[in-house]
Amino acid sequence: MNNFWINIRPNKISEIIGQKHIIKFLNKLVEKKHITPLLLYGKPGVGKTSIAYVLCKEWKVSFSYFNATIGTKKELETHIDLSDVIIIDEIHRLNKDKQDILLPIIEKKNITIIATTTENPYFNIIPALRSRMHILELNSLNVDDIAKGLKKIVKNKIIDIKITEKLIKKIALISNGDFRYAINSLNLIKKLYGERKITESIIKNVLSSSHFYSDKKSDGHFDLLSAFHKSLRGSDIDASLYYLALLIKSGDFIGMERRIIMATYEDVGLANPNLTLRVTSALENVKKIGFPEAGIILTYIVIEICKSNKSNATVIARNNAMNLIKKRGVFEIPKHLKDGHYKNAKELGNGIGYKYPHNYGGYVKQQYMPNEIKNEKIFKKNKNDKI
Repeated sequence: MNNFWINIRPNKISEIIGQKHIIKFLNKLVEKKHITPLLLYGKPGVGKTSIAYVLCKEWKVSFSYFNATIGTKKELETHIDLSDVIIIDEIHRLNKDKQDILLPIIEKKNITIIATTTENPYFNIIPALRSRMHILELNSLNVDDIAKGLKKIVKNKIIDIKITEKLIKKIALISNGDFRYAINSLNLIKKLYGERKITESIIKNVLSSSHFYSDKKSDGHFDLLSAFHKSLRGSDIDASLYYLALLIKSGDFIGMERRIIMATYEDVGLANPNLTLRVTSALENVKKIGFPEAGIILTYIVIEICKSNKSNATVIARNNAMNLIKKRGVFEIPKHLKDGHYKNAKELGNGIGYKYPHNYGGYVKQQYMPNEIKNEKIFKKNKNDKI
């Protein structure tokens, strides 16, 4: 690690940016000198590795650093013998074999592991390893947190630059919760324009748009898709459009399309049956037009989904059918509904007595359900249904 980042990293718990929800716990670990395996989980740039370094310094223990993205199994084994604590960055990058190496280490307490991950540990860390580590989820940093950290860096002349608090806050805003990105942005501005007083136009030239992190395979992205769908279901136009904008920025058109289609069938459903046709047409037009103009089409259809009446009658009917099979089992199909077209079917009684509805004007009353469940009602009409 170069001197630049060494000078920027906090040296004490009190210097950590944000994460107020875990500061008391961290202070207690230091106060009691309780060295324990930890798994720090959160988005990039929220301070996971910095917290690991601070704890090691406050505990006054020897420690080493291993990056799971580029490190080898042999290097990992070498690090294990070097220190009291090993910091493993991006532990989710370790395959199962490498994660298994860590189990006896934690069990014997020869060395303590502090690991960091941007991925949900409940999906990406083996259960045996995860259960031996205390998981701390770090929150995204807000604009004030990042601005406070940048001001300290400028004040201490780690990045010696002439910039106002207002413009520091602008960089913090553009950084979208990623302190590392904010620091790198400030340092880049310094290298390009450090001899001048920094202006808003300089920041716009260097940082053209908000920094946006989205890993389509991460739980954070699935949270975004979930929030989008739930906002559509809840008829909140503003929230739906906000999450739509984030999804467009992420480039996940497939995930976005799936949620829009499912909201139409699952949540609007029979309350507005024709909406499915308009949604299908809109999504086809999105592919033809392309972005950024396609965003207008998506906005149009999202607003219509939100403003439409809602009915989950089809979802309830699907669940009722599946639950009926689960609780009551599978029964014999009535004889008159069985296939009667093949040779000798009539000798088995199959198809005999079936009434062809079109011979009765399109509808005729007859038993379709098996005898044992002939009185069960699966579909129940919703008050908003237009059928």
